[in-house]
Formats: sequence, structure tokens, C-alpha cells
Amino acid sequence: MVFYWPEKKPFWFNTILINTYVINSKRSLSTSSKILPYKVYINADKDKELIVNENKGRVGIYRWVHRESGKSYIGSSINLSIRLKQYFNYNHISHTKRNMTIYKSLLKHAYAEFSLEILEYCSVDVLIKREQHYFDQCKPEYNILKVAGSPLGYRHSEAAKKSIGIASKNRKVSE
Repeated sequence: MVFYWPEKKPFWFNTILINTYVINSKRSLSTSSKILPYKVYINADKDKELIVNENKGRVGIYRWVHRESGKSYIGSSINLSIRLKQYFNYNHISHTKRNMTIYKSLLKHAYAEFSLEILEYCSVDVLIKREQHYFDQCKPEYNILKVAGSPLGYRHSEAAKKSIGIASKNRKVSE
């Protein structure tokens, strides 16, 4: 099931829709009543093909929401179709070098437990700024980094630090 929101919403729109469409007794479609997504795919598993096809060539911000816990992940892409296809590719998300919390959660709970929200379509030049806006509003639990488009705040594991150290020792520096 997919819900579409019009580009310009009447002043009463947020109140009615947030209160009307309830996924379970605890949560509304969006985990934050401050944010009304542009598009909501209730069951990411059933809507895979639709998600990919409707977002071809689109630039925007998306949010994965675990319907039971309400935890979320916010991301952005200059090509949503390609990025979202990666989420639905088991080999991509299960690869050992990719250690994202949202990947682990999708594998653990399955896609049917998640809804996917397209928060906004926008231009490339404001993409990171808008993503940061949604970070600040929603405070997504699955996002490790709290600054959009930046590795600021990321901490390497001890094993990763050792690997980086070994690799740098074997590196030859040109003069």
C-alpha cells in the first residue's frame, strides 16, 4: 500500500493524516509527528518493484522505519532508484565489509517489518542540507553519524584500526 501526499498541503492536512493512518496501536505512519513524508510504502517487501520504479532518476531523502520499534534510518541519494536497489540486494547488504546498522536490522527483521518513506524530492545542491534538517527533526536511531554527508563522529573498531595501521606501514611514500 502506498500513500501519496500532494506537493502543497492544506493547513489541516498533517493533523488528519497522522491521526488517521495508524500502523499499529503505538505508531503512526511516520515516527515523528513533525514530519509528513511525501510518499510512504507501508510494506517494503511487497512494494520493492514499485519503490525502485517510482524513484528512477529522482534525487531525494528517504527514511526506513521499523514499524514495531519505531526506530529509523535517514539517508539521501542523487539517484534514489539505484540506492534503494542496493538495499534490496542481499549480496550488497550482507557483505562483511558493509557494517551499517540499518543493513543488520533489515537482515534480522526482514523487509516486511519496515516501511520506507520518501521524505522529500529535492535538487542536488540542497540535498545534504535537507538531509541534515531531517536528522535534526527525527533523530534517527539507526544512523551512526549525526552529520549528513560527513564521517564526523564515526569511530573505527580496534580491528579496523589495526588493519589501517598494518596497511599504512607497508605503503611506500613517493618523494
